[in-house]
Amino acid sequence: MINKILSLKNRIVRKLFRNYAFKKMLPKIFMIETVLGCNLHCLECSWGSGAIKRKAGVMSFDQFKVIADKIKPFAEYIYLIIWGEPLLNPDIFKIINYASRFAKTNISTNGQLINQDNAFKLIHSGLTDLIISIDGVTQEVYEKYRRGGDISKAINSLTLLNKINKSSGNKVNIIPQFIVFKHNERELPAFERLCSNLGLKPYFKEPYFQKNSKLENSSLPQFKRNRSYSSDLTSLKKEVKKCIDVYKAMNILLDGSVVPCCYDDQGKIIFGNIFKQDVLEIWNGPISFNFRSNVHKGNPPQFCLDNCLLYNYDPNNIRKVKK
Repeated sequence: MINKILSLKNRIVRKLFRNYAFKKMLPKIFMIETVLGCNLHCLECSWGSGAIKRKAGVMSFDQFKVIADKIKPFAEYIYLIIWGEPLLNPDIFKIINYASRFAKTNISTNGQLINQDNAFKLIHSGLTDLIISIDGVTQEVYEKYRRGGDISKAINSLTLLNKINKSSGNKVNIIPQFIVFKHNERELPAFERLCSNLGLKPYFKEPYFQKNSKLENSSLPQFKRNRSYSSDLTSLKKEVKKCIDVYKAMNILLDGSVVPCCYDDQGKIIFGNIFKQDVLEIWNGPISFNFRSNVHKGNPPQFCLDNCLLYNYDPNNIRKVKK
């Protein structure tokens, strides 16, 4: 009986500690939509596929500065992109420079708009991490996903950025990214050689599949997990509970709306607006707090169950994994 009482007491203490720790969690990572729009039409991208119905646009430096000054006490890492090509924003270099004064920064580009001038500006902007997405080494394979893209431009951009970066003392961590599908898996070795010749380390990434995708997952063993597909609703809720981004990241759309994550590409759930409120007012507000609390308790909102591409449940999806 005493052992049972002690065991119960320990469980209660652990639960209280977890709840206390949960309430003390503050955002450290910020994802800011500095541009909504792109020069390519990638199949699995919410913008490229036409899924996003919001109006395209760019965030001005003055608008960004309002956000930056509010998140400065909290931010450790800032993604200056959610859906779109950051180099379409004429203020992106000023934005990077300002954000990099108080946090590590990241942008991802398809490399189609890189030239000598903006390549130099990027490397000297204060940027921490630069992702260059190149999913193939031949035009035939590359354009199956990067629709409208030119593989020669992408590779030349990577080469140019790497050259300027090396001559400048490697100011930026350049990350050549390759999203692995079945149609491009045979070009992984060639991409590895390309990166090796440049002295860079490639990053191979599993795709996030949209529903009814026309693309296929890789047949290679290391890429066959295809994220996490649950076989039933109970399993899915347990998987979603593992999501840690909801506890540490704040996602800010072009108009200042704060949403649960990047998968809310339509702005369906609005926690608040960073142009009108401060960080803690939004983070500790009832909508945001209850959303995180329900995920924490293993009872995630229906939005997560329907829209998450990291933890997914779709009984009609042929890529579903039995648990």
